Amino acid sequence: MTITIEHLPLGDLIPYIGNARKHNDQNVSAIASSIAEYGFNDPIAINERDNVVIEGHGRLLAAKKLRLETVPVIKLGHLSEAQIKGYTLIHNRLAEKSEWDNDILANELEKLNEMDFNIDLTGFDSDYFEKDLDQPSFGAGNENDQGKLDSIKILECPKCGGHFESKQAKIVD
Repeated sequence: MTITIEHLPLGDLIPYIGNARKHNDQNVSAIASSIAEYGFNDPIAINERDNVVIEGHGRLLAAKKLRLETVPVIKLGHLSEAQIKGYTLIHNRLAEKSEWDNDILANELEKLNEMDFNIDLTGFDSDYFEKDLDQPSFGAGNENDQGKLDSIKILECPKCGGHFESKQAKIVD
């Protein structure tokens, strides 16, 4: 199977009426900002038979917000109707099931800040730091963790001022 990227007029795409994923104005604006900054690098997947969007509804809304005339698409013709419905769901669900490595994330954001990059363009803002990074997913530990940590360092995001922990670990036998 070969997948090629085509550019179709925005008006040729039909949103899938059964799309369970909703995009609020803030989310659509963030996607539009991403497209404006980085380009339209993630084509919208459509059903080859009728141009109904299989995945990429947020990008479609962002393209409309940006008043783009054409958008990149990939036409999927190899999926059954059941597979199209399943793929529409799994495409969004898989991203929800992954987690962030907060130490690596903090390091990457710090590098971007040193490059004088607008961190807001990454989708991370002060609300994210306050809600998620202030509550590390690695937990408080227990008596079996004694001696396994060299230090816990509190980091501050230079752009948003959010605080979060970074553990500096050493290997202990």
